[in-house]
Amino acid sequence: MANKPALLVVDMLNDFCIGKGPVCVPYGKDLIPKIRDIIEWNPNLTVIHAVDFHFENDPELKRWPRHAIQGTEGAEIVKELQFPGRLRVHRVEKRTIDCFYKTRLADLIEGLYIKHLIIVGVVSNICVLAAIHGAFIRNYKITAIEDCIRAFDPAGQAVTRYQAQNVYQIDWWETWDQEKFTSQFTEL
Repeated sequence: MANKPALLVVDMLNDFCIGKGPVCVPYGKDLIPKIRDIIEWNPNLTVIHAVDFHFENDPELKRWPRHAIQGTEGAEIVKELQFPGRLRVHRVEKRTIDCFYKTRLADLIEGLYIKHLIIVGVVSNICVLAAIHGAFIRNYKITAIEDCIRAFDPAGQAVTRYQAQNVYQIDWWETWDQEKFTSQFTEL
């Protein structure tokens, strides 16, 4: 199980992807079919949704607009990426930009014997970059797929690409490639 992967889907929530709210990522909804293709690629692929899940008094909400409030529709994973009957789909709730900080994510990954994280989602230069950092310092192999990651603007996307490639030196794929995945990830 040297290269067992999981798809880490960051913040693909209604508040970030659907509508026109203050944290809705431009073209975030365009990622949905691409990420769904990855999830459907192999039923044995572990999928982990790392999602914001806030209470009204969370410190993060003093810095950013109100979003992903517990019990609201905005805090729900976009319906096209929900697979209620599928095994190997997990939801990890986070209250900061870091999906590893005070969550069960590291324990879940370890318990599933995951060694390689394929990271997709929003917002690339905030929560996605924090996920890359968290995975890097825990020595996971990391792949990010640029056309499955989105920032609020092109500058944010460029920062993420630069940091991922030059600081963290991860595998950075321009686009989802099913043939490449099938040949690289044989341990499913």
